[in-house]
Amino acid sequence: MDLVPWNERLREDGAEPFRSCLVFGEKTGFSYYLGTVPTLANAHALQPVVYIDGHEAPFAIPVASSVDRFFDTYSRYLERMAVDLEYVHTGSPALLFPWSTPELVASDAPLIAQVRAGRFDFLAHGAPGALEWLEQLRHTLP
Repeated sequence: MDLVPWNERLREDGAEPFRSCLVFGEKTGFSYYLGTVPTLANAHALQPVVYIDGHEAPFAIPVASSVDRFFDTYSRYLERMAVDLEYVHTGSPALLFPWSTPELVASDAPLIAQVRAGRFDFLAHGAPGALEWLEQLRHTLP
């Protein structure tokens, strides 16, 4: 997959969250994407990763403070999924990333600091699930 034309196509209408994100992955067969947010890069140029719901009212939620942290968090999710009995027996996971793993995401202290500072609020677009996610992360103990 060539990411440049793909991102250009997603940005055509100029709507958030696609306008602010660089998409690097998608859930096959669905309008769910993973992307970075260059405007939220830290002093070391590390960009946070967001999970984008690209359906009729697109929104994005933060899932990691960097691509490295994302792969660490996602690998821990996969470890949990691999021993989930529903997944083992049916091939369909009961655990869904990121919704079933807020504690894994919340272990990323730099991300939580950005969430508490309201840096991702503009990507939520008032979507109830996104707002609940942000509130859940904001109230995570340090």
